[in-house]
This record gives sequence, C-alpha cells and structure tokens, in this order.
Amino acid sequence: MPRKDIADAEIKPFSVAESDFKVSFRDGSGARLTSSSYGARRIVALLGSGTPSRSGQADTIRVPPAKSP
Repeated sequence: MPRKDIADAEIKPFSVAESDFKVSFRDGSGARLTSSSYGARRIVALLGSGTPSRSGQADTIRVPPAKSP
C-alpha cells in the first residue's frame, strides 16, 4: 500500500505497555496491530512526522497530506 494512503497512526490509550497501535487509512479503514512497546512507538513515529514517545503517554502522529506529483 502506498504511504500516501496512510492517514494517521496512534498508540492506543488503553495500551499499558504502549504496544497496541492503530494505523488508519485515508479511505476510512484501519488496522489494529501489536508489537513490542519500542517497535510500536517506532512504527508510529516512522509513519508520522514526530518522534517516538518516551513519556509513557499515548500519542497520535498525523501524517501530512500526500503531495501531488
């Protein structure tokens, strides 16, 4: 799937170890995934424009709109 189709990624607030996260797509669909806490934070950071959370709090990373060719 092209990266431009990813709308956002977020660590779920109920995730005690910050290992559950969701990737949402521009068509309204999404996927809930689980990884290690480090892996989940890195994936969310890589899909967005921020850096991984180290505060222990859930965060949401928004992906900017895709640029037109």
